[in-house]
Amino acid sequence: MNDAAMKQFLLHLDETSALGRKFIIQDLDERHLFISADILETLQAKVDDLMDQISFPLAEKESGRIKDACQKRILDDAARKRRQKKALEALEQDNFHDDPHADLVMSKKVPKFQETLDNRSGSRKKKTRSAEYYKQRFRKTFAQLVEEDLNMNPNPPNYACAQAPPSRLPERHFCAVCGFPSNYTCIPCGARYCCVKCLGTHLDTRCMKWTV
Repeated sequence: MNDAAMKQFLLHLDETSALGRKFIIQDLDERHLFISADILETLQAKVDDLMDQISFPLAEKESGRIKDACQKRILDDAARKRRQKKALEALEQDNFHDDPHADLVMSKKVPKFQETLDNRSGSRKKKTRSAEYYKQRFRKTFAQLVEEDLNMNPNPPNYACAQAPPSRLPERHFCAVCGFPSNYTCIPCGARYCCVKCLGTHLDTRCMKWTV
């Protein structure tokens, strides 16, 4: 719209007391406002261009969300079982190391500061180690214990074949974060959660953190 047409349009709005009020483009016709048809067409085209500019970023943003949702990884049942198995194996190996303080023996006799060096450098008693020490020193993993049990008792009943019959009641589900009853499932990994707080903890520290 050129400057002359804009001045004419504002002049007609002022004459009809419409300046400063809200109006729609359909109300601007030649009967109510004495303006020409070319001005109405120019205004309609300008409004259409503005609407296209406003709707274009929204369409891009929506398509980005749809694209991210499509690319979001969702594990199938087989992948979830492999992930759960690896998580259990990692928990079995967690903190499995020799105790660095296993050789320390706590004595009830507390040294006194008034003792002299001669008194403290007397005869020392030989350290005695109980059977509990050797149990802790040479402890075995759960997998090693199961293997020994299968070697000693290959025929049932043993640990590998012992199981309880299926329950007549429906299966109960518990939250993977706090342990409370859960009614919701994480979409990517299938873990259970009970509330929004537990979901946030799961997404921050647990979801898809294990190697599949």
